[in-house]
Amino acid sequence: MKSGRFLSLDIGATSGRAMLAEIAAGRLRLRELHRFAVTHRVLGGTMQWDFLGLWESVLESLRACRQAGYRRFDAVGVDTWGCDFGLIGQDGKLLYSPVCYRDGRTEGIERKIAAVADPYELYRITGLPVLRVNTLSQLVGLSAGGGGAVLRAGKLMFVSDLLRYFLGGVEGCELTAAGSSQLLDVRRRRWSEQIRRSFKLPRGLLGRLVEPGQHCGKLLPEVCRQTGLESCPVIAVAGHDTADALAAAPYCDQETCLISCGTWALMGLVLPRDRPLVSRQAYRGRFLNEMGVDSIMFVRNLVGFYPFEQLRQAWTEGSAPASYAGLLREAARQKPFAAMLDFDDPRFFALSDAQAALRNYLKDTGQRPLARPAQIVRTVMEALAWSFRRTLEDLRAVTGRPVGRICMLGGGARNALLCQMTADATGCELLAGPVEATATGNAGLLALGCGLLKCAQDIRLLSRRSFRLRRYLPSQSRLWEKEYPRYRRLASRPQLTAGRRPR
Repeated sequence: MKSGRFLSLDIGATSGRAMLAEIAAGRLRLRELHRFAVTHRVLGGTMQWDFLGLWESVLESLRACRQAGYRRFDAVGVDTWGCDFGLIGQDGKLLYSPVCYRDGRTEGIERKIAAVADPYELYRITGLPVLRVNTLSQLVGLSAGGGGAVLRAGKLMFVSDLLRYFLGGVEGCELTAAGSSQLLDVRRRRWSEQIRRSFKLPRGLLGRLVEPGQHCGKLLPEVCRQTGLESCPVIAVAGHDTADALAAAPYCDQETCLISCGTWALMGLVLPRDRPLVSRQAYRGRFLNEMGVDSIMFVRNLVGFYPFEQLRQAWTEGSAPASYAGLLREAARQKPFAAMLDFDDPRFFALSDAQAALRNYLKDTGQRPLARPAQIVRTVMEALAWSFRRTLEDLRAVTGRPVGRICMLGGGARNALLCQMTADATGCELLAGPVEATATGNAGLLALGCGLLKCAQDIRLLSRRSFRLRRYLPSQSRLWEKEYPRYRRLASRPQLTAGRRPR
């Protein structure tokens, strides 16, 4: 295998990194060169991403590469989260800045969408259920708020597309990012004209689709002048970070379930690219058929570390000890199952005050309050493990697959407490790694675009060769099995805050 040096810009909903990715002798080495915060702000009652600040952070990342002695790369690629978008005007300039998927304009949007199109028919076409975070939901919310004029004037690009456009100057919507929108025909892998017409979206709104691994220009001269880097190809990696992560899963077979766990957690199986599963049972189970690099990602979208991150931020502001490792060590020593949480409750979707939301949830469900941060952390981790257990049961029922192994990718793979809890809750062997799954998939697609790899399956092989996985076996399954009915009773309760914005 030839060698290559790439720059992977891996940007999540809370932070971003510039990762040096070097491939040599069939192995990948990753090194973080720069890290920055990703923020949103409320302006005029709208929760907007600080896109100009994000763009400056990208430029600062490129400058950090130059300062570290890396001026020349074989290619650059950028991934972000899905669903959120901006608009480019006819003059090529930013017309509409991305709004956060947690913004309140999509409250109750399901009723407005159902008034136009049957939700199951939308699922059959797009592979996605109606969710607040979907791009379609955001577009309907924008139109209802008087944004029709801006939609007619602009061309939609997802956040990763916008950053790639300002780096390389080439317009286009990358396929996996588009697959998170509920605007794409999941079988034909192109925009759905039926959906565009049904919701009266402007004909020019949806632009050219771009395949993962496709070249999209070179670093613009102005970018090179501002950063000190030499020009190099800008390649469309999987713009939706989950697709990058799952592309780097070291094992992917009929019996292996994948969990990509970060701020969000997505859990599911990989299906052939021409065989989405859009049955009524899959629809009722809230499973998503998201576009993968060379496949369909049949997953359920779950709350990941978002509540933990919000709680830890609150504790840090309150001057309480809140180091990540310290909290997990203390949590491991706490009594198990002090309380049960169901993260499907709407109040956990947008947490302006995480501690108050937790207190109110426990009170409303007749449970005792949790006083110590370590006990709260343990309960949060148990809630994640319970949600994985329930999702695994549903996956087996919907697909008929005898899933007996789990591969945990991303930040969750370094969380030994969560990994062991998940193995115990599900009764499955769990393989943890790679931690840097998204950056690995990003780098693998850059290598694919440059001809170092021949096909998407080579990315999985590269991942297996490059990273050591940690293995977890169930050790307390009987205890978890005993407590599972208690969790199911709680999770099957009517949602006490349905239709009300979390406070």
